[in-house]
Amino acid sequence: MTTDPNKKTIKLRTSDDKLVTADLALVSYSSLIRNILGDCSDIPDELPVANVTASVLEKVLEYLEHHHKLGDLPTPEQEEAVLREEELDDGAQYARIERLRQSVLSDWDCSFLLNGMPSDQGIDQHHTVDLMLAANFLDIRPLLALGTKAMAAEMDKCKTAAEVRSKFGLKKDLTDEQEAEIMKEFAWADYRP
Repeated sequence: MTTDPNKKTIKLRTSDDKLVTADLALVSYSSLIRNILGDCSDIPDELPVANVTASVLEKVLEYLEHHHKLGDLPTPEQEEAVLREEELDDGAQYARIERLRQSVLSDWDCSFLLNGMPSDQGIDQHHTVDLMLAANFLDIRPLLALGTKAMAAEMDKCKTAAEVRSKFGLKKDLTDEQEAEIMKEFAWADYRP
């Protein structure tokens, strides 16, 4: 354990057994890491991050660093206040989701999710899913919301179940009859502009 209270970095051991040095200010946006560190009397020399690979963790840190510099990530106190408000008022959660739905992705966020792919192909889905899984495990709500919004936008581009299966590499596990029965039962949900 390190006893230096002014320590500014921490080493994170990833699922692929690599050490990633991270700024404490950045990793404190992770509720998981913040809670673990809050339970420690000293900052550990190394902290395991069992469900995240080094390459994905580096991308998570890139996202956090960019948005930390912009100052648009909620502080832990702001995040806790939102969670408390949502527990007390169902309308608050709906309002937050509606604000998220209507928000526009920044150019940087779009480029970040494209991960080097041409923009006409859409986001890099595998990259985005990996980021979402890491954000969920680390409990970084803004990054999880970004990935969710981007994946939902990709799904919105699809007009049929076959297109969704093709785009996301899903196999068809229903017979044509089962699919027709479901479409009939939920016809009210088939909104096509």
